[in-house]
Amino acid sequence: MNFAIPFRCVMVAAVLGVAAACGSMTDAGDASVDLRGSWRYSGEQTTGEQVTYDGALAVTTRSGATFGGSITVNEQNARGTVRSIAGVVGGTVYSNGIIDMDVALDAATLRHVGTIAGDTLRGNWTTSDGLRSGSFRAVRTLP
Repeated sequence: MNFAIPFRCVMVAAVLGVAAACGSMTDAGDASVDLRGSWRYSGEQTTGEQVTYDGALAVTTRSGATFGGSITVNEQNARGTVRSIAGVVGGTVYSNGIIDMDVALDAATLRHVGTIAGDTLRGNWTTSDGLRSGSFRAVRTLP
């Protein structure tokens, strides 16, 4: 008998484990963390075509542990073509220091999950369809 665990099962378990670490639906979040201010945002797409993002994230609203704002980035593809795109952001800071933020850019929503340490956010993102993913970093420039 072959008792090997299929790769697909291992991947599903890994994804579920990461999602569980982000906090649960009963986690009220951490209202003491205030992300309002200006942030220098950078990111890269690590699946498919190589794409980099560089720009500004502005967190302008806060209600308890939730926050919102806007983002403007220059997107550069592997051919060197650059275009400026803008969108909105919204998310939650969980009590374990995890941030979960949706960034709506162009026609895609990029779910960002990461950590906050001082004035730095860092983590990974994936599109809602799961076809593209990458990493990001944001450093606060002004409170």
